Amino acid sequence: MIKRFGAALAVVALCLALLCGCGEEDVNFIYYTSDTISTLDPQLASTPAELTAVKNLFAGLYRIDSSGDPQPDRAIETEISADGLVYTFTLDPGDRFSDGEEETPVTAADYVFALQRVLNPDTGATSAKSFLSIQNAQQVLAGTLEPESLGVRAISDTVLEITLSTPDDGLLAKLAGAAAMPCNEEFFESTAGAYGLTLDNILGNGAFLATSWSEANGLTLRRAGGNGLVNRVRLVPDDGTKTAAERFAAGEQDGALVSDQQDEQNDAAALTFETTVWTLVFNCSDELLQNLSIRQALAASAQLSEEDLADYPDLRPAEGLVPGEARLSDASGWRQLVGDLLPRRAESQCYALYRQGLGELGVDRLAGLKVLIPEGSPWDTLYSLINQRWQRSLAAYFSLEQLPLDELNQRVSSGDYDIALVPLTMTSSGPDGLLSRFLSDAKANPAQYKNASYDQLVEQGLASTLAQTQQQAWGAAERQLLEDAAIGPLAFQTNTFLLSPDLEGVVVDPFGPVFDLTNARRV
Repeated sequence: MIKRFGAALAVVALCLALLCGCGEEDVNFIYYTSDTISTLDPQLASTPAELTAVKNLFAGLYRIDSSGDPQPDRAIETEISADGLVYTFTLDPGDRFSDGEEETPVTAADYVFALQRVLNPDTGATSAKSFLSIQNAQQVLAGTLEPESLGVRAISDTVLEITLSTPDDGLLAKLAGAAAMPCNEEFFESTAGAYGLTLDNILGNGAFLATSWSEANGLTLRRAGGNGLVNRVRLVPDDGTKTAAERFAAGEQDGALVSDQQDEQNDAAALTFETTVWTLVFNCSDELLQNLSIRQALAASAQLSEEDLADYPDLRPAEGLVPGEARLSDASGWRQLVGDLLPRRAESQCYALYRQGLGELGVDRLAGLKVLIPEGSPWDTLYSLINQRWQRSLAAYFSLEQLPLDELNQRVSSGDYDIALVPLTMTSSGPDGLLSRFLSDAKANPAQYKNASYDQLVEQGLASTLAQTQQQAWGAAERQLLEDAAIGPLAFQTNTFLLSPDLEGVVVDPFGPVFDLTNARRV
């Protein structure tokens, strides 16, 4: 009986510092999170803080290494059939779930149950579509087959078999993700629907145990033993009193995600990655902005050049919606494959489109529209340049409101805007993360964009398990979104993660970021 206990993928292993004092036996890792932790359920974890917690509370068949490649973790042997459809994993017989007092063997059945939970539509796992290559997965997710029909089975306690309906060149990487972490069915049922919601309703097999958790103070993880390894992790909700760079400089946290190079510390190692796009979004539900010609003219005439961005080394002209860090399932680079997809139009073409749109609307000008932009540099200056072009090239005049970024994002999420200049940041390595935000039924569709053809293309890519077909579907989707001018991408932003050289062995996934501290130690 089980006793209940009362985060080209750009993944790198870099050094992180012990910046806060602690006792000789404690090696701390402290990080302030921009999001709260609502669950420790691996199959439901979705925010960077939740994924970091799961990464360190659980161990799966595979783990992502410092180069971003999946490597065996609890799978000590993997066999793949000649047709690429049957994967047989031999498990580490010494793997154990632990509640800090008692241990329970991890068996193949625990992986079977975990994957059945992911594909069970009642679970509502956001990552479910990643596993559609598994035999019967589409039918299970659609509710036409029971989860027990999924192509996963325990041949024995230590042998797991996964059968696919189509080859999947990203399967091993997916098995390193949170959703594929083992889940003990007996313990899960004992929680009576509260699995992962409290400390005594989670049972992991990773390097750490959760010892305290509250909305105000965040989550604390502890590792048994020391030997120089990080044995205390604190994930603290950011209260907004300081920036990450300020806390890092003051020794209050062990890493800082920054976007301004002036925030960099001379003695800190730095990981740079391009995961943010700054874009104009047009409210496609607005009576005036529903007009395609108007949107096309505004988007094309607002595009920024290298000369425009010369004073901002962390920005470069956008080539589409999806920034340069995006990778397909075979780790190939997205932007290198599809190139620049932005529709390019001469000033005279933009003017002709704009006048055509006004004629279609039966008006002489666009009255009453307001543009929302974030407060401060550089977008106050860069928007001034865009606005001058709209006035000069189109004779288009709009009012302006500058807002704190949090308030601006809230306005866009609620649809309370006409035109807004916002950052969109990747939360996963694939281009689908950003493309899916513009699906017709997406809850937080920033442009209120609805197009059945676009939806079909994105879904085709999501259903594909091979990089070549993903490229075809998602490339066509990105091209259509840009041609429909629901958005007008302006610049890709290079973000920097500051690190200190006092710790080694921490694997950092920049899409969040998410930290794997399993092998982290002081040097």
